[in-house]
Amino acid sequence: MPLKRRTKLIVAGSLAMTCWLGGAVAFGMHLAEVERGNVPAAPGVGAVHGRNDGPAGPATGTREEKIARVLDVAKSQVGKGHDYAWGSGGKGGPSYGVHHHPDGDPARGDDHDRRGFDCSGLTLYAFWKGAGIDIGASTVPQYVAGRKVSPDELRPGDLVFWGDGDQAESTTHVVLYLGGNTIVEAAPPRDGRSVHIRELYGKDEWTTHAVRVI
Repeated sequence: MPLKRRTKLIVAGSLAMTCWLGGAVAFGMHLAEVERGNVPAAPGVGAVHGRNDGPAGPATGTREEKIARVLDVAKSQVGKGHDYAWGSGGKGGPSYGVHHHPDGDPARGDDHDRRGFDCSGLTLYAFWKGAGIDIGASTVPQYVAGRKVSPDELRPGDLVFWGDGDQAESTTHVVLYLGGNTIVEAAPPRDGRSVHIRELYGKDEWTTHAVRVI
């Protein structure tokens, strides 16, 4: 039976969880998804949940060649119908998410049944397949995976983080800078468009530094 709109359960604002951007939310899902009845399907037997493994990509080439491959890997996932799922994606590409109950709310545990990437799963996959570099499985190790640079000096291939000050533990989101003030990221909505390219904004919510891995 399709889900119906229940206005009294809609909360405006942003959730304090990794890779989540603000929006109207009902049962942990964006309102547009609830109205469409976008309910995740149960994964099959043997489905991989959380970070997965896979062979590394080539580590050869110039800096420019490596960065180009990293960006190509990330952009190759755009338009493939991946859902956003907390904890999903890794060195092996898209995977199913893991149960995540912010504030103890079990209604937000449906990421276990969604297949795709979260923000750091996508960046991990891009650097692993594009340049054979393991930058870590979450935003915390990724924030210390390279040289810190000013957000005013961004170059293609840099990682931009949302968080507080210069603390890795405060990071809540990471995106891959493409150049021309655009980024590729994995983020809600959870309707097959989670990996997308958009304009970079929100500078007042970034960490003090961006990170240059290559």
